[in-house]
Amino acid sequence: MNAMSRLIVIATLAASAAHAQSVSLLAPTEFRSLTADRRAWRVGDVLTIAIQENATATTAVDLGTHRRSAANVNVDPIQGASVSAGAGLDNDSTGAGRMQRSGRLLAQITVAVTEILPSGDLAVAGEQQLDLNGEAQTIRVRGRLRSTDIDERNVVQSNRLADARIQFVGDGFLTDAGKPGLLSRLLTLFGL
Repeated sequence: MNAMSRLIVIATLAASAAHAQSVSLLAPTEFRSLTADRRAWRVGDVLTIAIQENATATTAVDLGTHRRSAANVNVDPIQGASVSAGAGLDNDSTGAGRMQRSGRLLAQITVAVTEILPSGDLAVAGEQQLDLNGEAQTIRVRGRLRSTDIDERNVVQSNRLADARIQFVGDGFLTDAGKPGLLSRLLTLFGL
Protein backbone atom coordinates (compact mmCIF):
# COMPACT_ATOMS: atom_id res chain seq x y z
CA MET A 1 0.00 0.00 0.00
CA ASN A 2 1.30 3.35 -0.82
CA ALA A 3 1.37 6.29 1.55
CA MET A 4 -1.69 7.89 0.07
CA SER A 5 -3.94 4.83 0.54
CA ARG A 6 -2.62 4.37 4.10
CA LEU A 7 -3.52 7.97 4.85
CA ILE A 8 -7.04 7.44 3.46
CA VAL A 9 -7.51 4.26 5.54
CA ILE A 10 -6.31 6.02 8.73
CA ALA A 11 -8.56 9.02 8.08
CA THR A 12 -11.55 6.74 7.44
CA LEU A 13 -10.90 4.77 10.66
CA ALA A 14 -10.48 7.99 12.66
CA ALA A 15 -13.71 9.44 11.28
CA SER A 16 -15.68 6.26 12.03
CA ALA A 17 -14.25 6.11 15.58
CA ALA A 18 -15.14 9.76 16.19
CA HIS A 19 -18.64 9.17 14.84
CA ALA A 20 -19.14 6.14 17.13
CA GLN A 21 -18.18 8.17 20.25
CA SER A 22 -19.87 11.44 19.35
CA VAL A 23 -22.30 12.81 21.93
CA SER A 24 -24.89 15.36 21.09
CA LEU A 25 -24.73 18.62 23.00
CA LEU A 26 -28.47 18.88 22.53
CA ALA A 27 -30.55 17.10 25.15
CA PRO A 28 -34.00 16.64 23.59
CA THR A 29 -35.82 17.04 26.91
CA GLU A 30 -34.01 20.31 27.67
CA PHE A 31 -34.15 21.91 24.23
CA ARG A 32 -35.78 25.30 23.75
CA SER A 33 -35.36 27.25 20.59
CA LEU A 34 -33.86 30.72 20.60
CA THR A 35 -37.25 32.15 19.69
CA ALA A 36 -39.12 30.38 22.52
CA ASP A 37 -40.51 32.48 25.35
CA ARG A 38 -38.72 32.51 28.68
CA ARG A 39 -41.52 31.22 30.88
CA ALA A 40 -40.64 28.94 33.78
CA TRP A 41 -41.22 25.31 32.88
CA ARG A 42 -38.74 23.09 34.77
CA VAL A 43 -37.43 22.62 38.30
CA GLY A 44 -35.12 25.45 39.29
CA ASP A 45 -36.62 28.02 36.91
CA VAL A 46 -37.77 31.26 38.51
CA LEU A 47 -40.87 33.35 37.96
CA THR A 48 -42.50 36.34 39.59
CA ILE A 49 -45.69 36.20 41.63
CA ALA A 50 -47.63 39.48 41.64
CA ILE A 51 -49.41 39.47 44.99
CA GLN A 52 -52.57 41.54 45.11
CA GLU A 53 -54.70 40.19 47.92
CA ASN A 54 -57.65 41.86 49.62
CA ALA A 55 -59.33 40.16 52.53
CA THR A 56 -62.39 41.40 54.38
CA ALA A 57 -64.32 39.57 57.05
CA THR A 58 -67.39 40.78 58.89
CA THR A 59 -69.20 38.98 61.65
CA ALA A 60 -72.35 40.29 63.29
CA VAL A 61 -74.27 38.68 66.11
CA ASP A 62 -77.61 39.83 67.53
CA LEU A 63 -78.76 37.82 70.50
CA GLY A 64 -82.00 38.14 72.38
CA THR A 65 -83.42 35.78 74.96
CA HIS A 66 -86.50 35.92 77.09
CA ARG A 67 -87.26 33.44 79.82
CA ARG A 68 -90.34 33.44 82.02
CA SER A 69 -91.01 31.03 84.84
CA ALA A 70 -94.07 31.02 87.07
CA ALA A 71 -95.46 28.77 89.78
CA ASN A 72 -98.82 29.16 91.50
CA VAL A 73 -100.48 27.13 94.22
CA ASN A 74 -104.14 27.44 95.08
CA VAL A 75 -105.81 25.45 97.82
CA ASP A 76 -109.58 25.03 98.10
CA PRO A 77 -110.97 26.58 101.16
CA ILE A 78 -111.03 24.22 104.08
CA GLN A 79 -113.24 25.27 106.96
CA GLY A 80 -113.42 28.76 105.60
CA ALA A 81 -109.70 29.39 105.07
CA SER A 82 -108.00 29.83 101.70
CA VAL A 83 -104.32 29.50 100.89
CA SER A 84 -102.77 30.97 97.80
CA ALA A 85 -99.10 31.14 96.84
CA GLY A 86 -97.32 32.35 93.74
CA ALA A 87 -93.83 32.87 92.40
CA GLY A 88 -92.59 34.33 89.17
CA LEU A 89 -89.32 34.97 87.42
CA ASP A 90 -88.73 37.00 84.32
CA ASN A 91 -85.35 37.18 82.63
CA ASP A 92 -84.65 39.27 79.55
CA SER A 93 -81.27 39.59 78.01
CA THR A 94 -80.15 41.13 74.78
CA GLY A 95 -76.75 41.53 73.23
CA ALA A 96 -75.14 42.50 70.00
CA GLY A 97 -71.66 42.26 68.66
CA ARG A 98 -69.90 43.14 65.46
CA MET A 99 -66.41 42.40 64.29
CA GLN A 100 -64.91 43.69 61.07
CA ARG A 101 -61.42 43.04 59.82
CA SER A 102 -59.76 43.82 56.53
CA GLY A 103 -56.29 43.48 55.10
CA ARG A 104 -54.51 44.28 51.88
CA LEU A 105 -51.18 43.03 50.60
CA LEU A 106 -49.51 44.29 47.42
CA ALA A 107 -46.09 42.86 46.59
CA GLN A 108 -44.04 41.08 43.98
CA ILE A 109 -41.83 38.14 44.84
CA THR A 110 -39.71 35.89 42.68
CA VAL A 111 -40.15 32.19 43.43
CA ALA A 112 -38.57 29.01 42.10
CA VAL A 113 -40.20 25.94 40.61
CA THR A 114 -39.61 23.20 43.19
CA GLU A 115 -41.43 20.31 41.53
CA ILE A 116 -43.31 19.35 38.43
CA LEU A 117 -46.43 17.53 39.56
CA PRO A 118 -47.89 14.51 37.70
CA SER A 119 -50.73 16.73 36.43
CA GLY A 120 -48.16 19.01 34.78
CA ASP A 121 -48.72 21.78 37.34
CA LEU A 122 -45.68 23.53 38.77
CA ALA A 123 -45.11 23.60 42.53
CA VAL A 124 -43.47 26.91 43.46
CA ALA A 125 -42.04 28.38 46.64
CA GLY A 126 -40.05 31.44 47.60
CA GLU A 127 -39.25 33.87 50.36
CA GLN A 128 -38.27 37.52 50.43
CA GLN A 129 -36.83 39.28 53.46
CA LEU A 130 -36.87 43.04 53.82
CA ASP A 131 -35.34 45.26 56.48
CA LEU A 132 -37.06 48.64 56.59
CA ASN A 133 -35.71 50.96 59.30
CA GLY A 134 -35.09 48.13 61.76
CA GLU A 135 -38.36 46.35 60.94
CA ALA A 136 -37.70 42.89 59.54
CA GLN A 137 -40.47 41.84 57.17
CA THR A 138 -40.71 38.47 55.48
CA ILE A 139 -42.97 37.45 52.62
CA ARG A 140 -43.36 33.72 51.95
CA VAL A 141 -45.27 32.24 49.03
CA ARG A 142 -46.00 28.59 48.30
CA GLY A 143 -48.50 26.99 45.96
CA ARG A 144 -49.01 25.36 42.60
CA LEU A 145 -49.92 26.79 39.25
CA ARG A 146 -50.62 25.87 35.67
CA SER A 147 -47.92 26.80 33.20
CA THR A 148 -50.63 28.37 31.03
CA ASP A 149 -51.23 30.97 33.77
CA ILE A 150 -47.70 32.35 33.36
CA ASP A 151 -47.84 35.44 31.15
CA GLU A 152 -45.29 36.45 28.51
CA ARG A 153 -43.31 38.45 31.12
CA ASN A 154 -42.94 35.29 33.27
CA VAL A 155 -45.37 36.67 35.87
CA VAL A 156 -48.34 34.99 37.58
CA GLN A 157 -51.08 36.77 39.53
CA SER A 158 -51.43 35.44 43.10
CA ASN A 159 -55.12 34.67 42.55
CA ARG A 160 -54.04 32.04 39.98
CA LEU A 161 -52.13 30.00 42.62
CA ALA A 162 -53.84 26.83 43.79
CA ASP A 163 -53.28 25.68 47.36
CA ALA A 164 -51.74 29.12 47.95
CA ARG A 165 -50.05 29.91 51.20
CA ILE A 166 -49.04 33.55 51.41
CA GLN A 167 -47.51 34.85 54.63
CA PHE A 168 -46.46 38.37 55.53
CA VAL A 169 -44.66 38.49 58.88
CA GLY A 170 -43.14 41.52 60.56
CA ASP A 171 -40.76 41.76 63.48
CA GLY A 172 -39.41 44.87 65.14
CA PHE A 173 -40.29 47.84 67.34
CA LEU A 174 -43.43 48.89 65.45
CA THR A 175 -44.73 45.34 65.32
CA ASP A 176 -44.13 44.89 69.04
CA ALA A 177 -45.80 48.24 69.79
CA GLY A 178 -48.95 47.08 67.97
CA LYS A 179 -49.31 43.97 70.11
CA PRO A 180 -51.47 44.13 73.26
CA GLY A 181 -49.63 44.28 76.56
CA LEU A 182 -49.52 41.58 79.21
CA LEU A 183 -52.36 43.09 81.25
CA SER A 184 -54.61 43.38 78.18
CA ARG A 185 -53.92 39.77 77.25
CA LEU A 186 -54.73 38.60 80.80
CA LEU A 187 -57.99 40.55 80.85
CA THR A 188 -58.91 39.10 77.44
CA LEU A 189 -58.10 35.63 78.69
CA PHE A 190 -60.63 36.04 81.47
CA GLY A 191 -63.19 37.60 79.17
CA LEU A 192 -62.95 41.08 80.64
